[in-house]
Amino acid sequence: MESTVFNKGAIIMACQDNSFTLILVLFILLVIICNMC
Repeated sequence: MESTVFNKGAIIMACQDNSFTLILVLFILLVIICNMC
């Protein structure tokens, strides 16, 4: 669980530097959700 929190923090920091990262993360999450269906 600690690694998950760290990854979320890294993602948030990356989004602050580049808004495109946010779109990329959302796309990856969408792919993961689709694979779970």
